[in-house]
Amino acid sequence: MKVTAVLNYQLLVKPVADYLKVPADESEIKLVNDHSTTVTVLP
Repeated sequence: MKVTAVLNYQLLVKPVADYLKVPADESEIKLVNDHSTTVTVLP
């Protein structure tokens, strides 16, 4: 079994960014880190 975790960051949520008319590049979702690990399950 493989488990993957992804950590994203977004400075402003989209509705707030739209309301404040913030440029799209300042409110985009950015990948901060990711990690995968494999676990072997024996019967």
